[in-house]
Amino acid sequence: SKAVTIGDRTELDSYVFSLYKTSGLSHILAISGLHISLISMSLFAFLSSLSINRKFCGIIASLVAIVYTALVGFTPGAVRSAVMLLAIMISRVFLRRADSITFLFMSLFLLLTVNPYAICSNGLQLSFLCTLGIVVFEPLLSNFQSYFAIRKYKVGLIKRSLFTITPAILVPMSISFIASVFTFPVMCFGFDTFSYVSPFTNILCVPIFSLAVKLTLLAFLTASISPLIAS
Repeated sequence: SKAVTIGDRTELDSYVFSLYKTSGLSHILAISGLHISLISMSLFAFLSSLSINRKFCGIIASLVAIVYTALVGFTPGAVRSAVMLLAIMISRVFLRRADSITFLFMSLFLLLTVNPYAICSNGLQLSFLCTLGIVVFEPLLSNFQSYFAIRKYKVGLIKRSLFTITPAILVPMSISFIASVFTFPVMCFGFDTFSYVSPFTNILCVPIFSLAVKLTLLAFLTASISPLIAS
């Protein structure tokens, strides 16, 4: 739980880590966009559901992203995610169109301004290439989802169920495959390994992992009040 919330792997068994690596899931142990977006966007959605002012929700979610990034030690993946999330929050608050490519390279520019040698970090390379692949193909995936979303209301119950299930399976699989393709050079030359089952294991494990992170953070917050309930 410490590994996936604050990036502390000191008590993570080496054998368990090797299993994550072999199955192509080691990225979920590195604090990055998945973790920060889970925390900040969940908080933003929760506050918005309480009919709280949109700008205030954006400010609170952004502050949480900054504090969380500091907590995990300003790692390249966390900083990249925090900068992108802050830019997206600002654009949402002021009703401007969010340009993900601009935000991505803006965060890269910020990181390399602070430390030019960070470009040699395998973690930074993996983080940016993975995000770049998803951002580039995001319009195509959105169109794919929209196509099925529109057509499912024009067919019978069986086909409607099929049109609902198909994008729910193919879109996550496509995202996982795109991320694997874009990070393939770094995995081969930086780690001398590549997981062929990664696209499939990610589809199964990332949704479960996302829920687990939320519950773990909730347990940490509850621990200050009642360790028993937190357990």
